[in-house]
Formats: sequence, structure tokens, C-alpha cells
Amino acid sequence: MRRTWLALAVAALVLASTIIAFNLSCRRLTAIGREYVVLMVAPRVDDPYYADVFEDVVEFQADVAEALDGWGRVLFVVDRHTWSSLDEAYREKLRKCRVWGSVYDIWVRDYAPVCVQGRLYMFEYRPSYLDEQEAEWIQSSFKKFLDEHGVEYTTVDLVLDGGNFVYDGEGKLIVTERVLKDNPDMSRDEMISTLKAIPGVEEVAIIPEEPGDLTGHADGMVLWLSPKKLLVNRYEEPFRSRLLKALKQAFPDVEIVEVPYRPSNETWRGFPSACGDYVNALVTSWAVYVPVYGSPLDAEALEVFEENTDKEVIPVDASGVCFMGGSLHCLTWDVPPKPQGNSATKVSSTYAELSAGIFLGLVDRPGLEPGTSASQAQRPSSLDHRPTK
Repeated sequence: MRRTWLALAVAALVLASTIIAFNLSCRRLTAIGREYVVLMVAPRVDDPYYADVFEDVVEFQADVAEALDGWGRVLFVVDRHTWSSLDEAYREKLRKCRVWGSVYDIWVRDYAPVCVQGRLYMFEYRPSYLDEQEAEWIQSSFKKFLDEHGVEYTTVDLVLDGGNFVYDGEGKLIVTERVLKDNPDMSRDEMISTLKAIPGVEEVAIIPEEPGDLTGHADGMVLWLSPKKLLVNRYEEPFRSRLLKALKQAFPDVEIVEVPYRPSNETWRGFPSACGDYVNALVTSWAVYVPVYGSPLDAEALEVFEENTDKEVIPVDASGVCFMGGSLHCLTWDVPPKPQGNSATKVSSTYAELSAGIFLGLVDRPGLEPGTSASQAQRPSSLDHRPTK
């Protein structure tokens, strides 16, 4: 009899905790469609590639979650083994945005879909700086994560990193010439036509790559503060003139503002440092989050941002991660709030799917993440995530 009552008590507790988690998820769903969703992916504690920087990355992600708390809807994708290894101070900051999942790399911006006026478009993640097998392994893990939660996206047959897709939210897009190298069978005109075929993309600028940048990403070079104002790194000549000419030809009515830029000469596993890159920021509907680096240029850069936007400018310390070759924008994936007007119904469906699946996943379940084996979660043994030359 006692065992029966004990079993019933345990079952009641499990049911109660499930209902609480469900209700919490439903309350969080009210933000979808009117707030930003910002997602980050934790480094896996069993991934040797990030072993030396694991604490640095998690600390940065916890700080970002804290900075966004109360404004956007932050999601922190992490597997249970990694979560259990985190210090309690980090778990305290990340607990309410924790989402169970097995995604295999932290640079989510590059392999995630891009958002164009409320719809998601997934390009092929096959960058020249990564082994093709590893790139597919990484993006497949995120596709699986989205598919399991019913998130809809359109696949685009084009090799393009998300970090090389800088969109103003209304129709103007910037990519670098890396997209032509990654898709050698396409001419410049064909590439522009392909990108304009995405509903919501009306004007395209293909700009020269920053010299020495292994990734060829535009999000380390330029940043839209608004559809009429573009921030650009203050480069040295002659590259500065080449870049400004390309931008002015593509967008003659856009105001271009230069931002202090003094890149570091250091590298990490072949990737040039992103320390000193202020345009790798996160622009939301309520604020601009600007990475800072403990540099004398921080104050000057923040002043440029403050002078050119009415939004609050919030500094985020990225000095602990920038040496790896990326900064705030690279380590986040944001899905802006749905646009108003005729497309609102369709976009609302996308947001509901994005949130319902993800937030209901906060209910704990035993074992590995659904559908994931221990062997699948291991980085391919033949690879060391090193850039290919």
C-alpha cells in the first residue's frame, strides 16, 4: 500500500511539473510575432575543438542573455550533458532561456536560415574554409533541430553563409564577392538575379572581400542601422575607396557612416581575430547591442552608434570570444518580429511554429536529445574543424 501511494505521489509531482512547464511555455508564446527571437548555441562540453575556450564562450553567452533579458525572447540551445557541466552562476543566467537540443557548432549565424520579411530561407552551408563533410554535419544538426520543432523554411540552392547576408529589413542586401567564388558556375548578373528572386530582396550589392578575411563575410564589414543608414568599417586605402564606391553605386540614397576599425593581427586555428570589429553588432527593434573589446577605440565607436540611431546603444563585452574570428553577430541568430500588413497571417504561422515547438521542448525528458545518438554528436573524427587552405 505504501509503495502504491508513493508511486502515485511521484506521478502527481511529474504531472504537476509538466503542467507548470507547459503553462510557462504558453506564457512565453505571447511574445512571438511582436518581439525579437535571439538564439545561441552552446559549445558541447565533449567537443575537443572548443575545450580550451569553453568557459569563455559560455560566459559570453550568459552575458548576452542577461543583456537581452526582459526585451527579446532569448533561446539557449544546449544538450543535457553540457548543461549539467556548467557552473551554477551560468545556469542561473541561462535557465529561463534554455532549450534542449543537439546542434554541433556555436557559429549559428552562418549555417542557420536567413530571415527576409518574416520568412526563413536556408542556403547551403559549404564554406571554402571548412571541410565539406564537417560543414554538412554541422548544418544537418540544425536542420534536424528546426524540423523536429516544426519550423518551416525554404531551401535555396546556393552556397552562402548567413554571415555573408546583410539585409536591411526592407529590400536592400549586401554580400561579398565570396558568393561568386563559392558558386563558380554563376555570373555576377545571374547571382544578383538569384538573390532578387527571394521575395523581399529588391536591391543587391556585391562588394569586395576584406583583405585577409578567411570567411569573406559581409557582417564583419557593414551594418544596417536603418534602411537609410549604413555603418562601414573605416578601412585604409586603397581598399576603402573600392568598398565605398561599390556601396554608393548600389545604394546612392543611403547615408554611409564610417566606424573606427583597428583589426588585430592575431589568429586562432587559422581564423583572423575579430577583436576591434564593431559593426558585428546586433540590431533589434528596441536597441543596438555593440560588441566592445576593452580597447581605447570602444568609446569612439559607441559614440558613432549613439549619434546615428535613436535606439538605445548597449555595449556587450566580446573580448573573451573575438579572438576566435567572430563576435556578437556571428554567435547569434535573430528572427525579427513579423511585418505588419498583408503578409502578417503567413508570418504569424511561422512564428507560432518556431516558438511552440521550441518552448514546449523545455519539458525535461530523460536520455539524449530526441533522435540523436552518442556517435552522431561527435565531431567527425577525420576532421579538426581547421580552415582549409
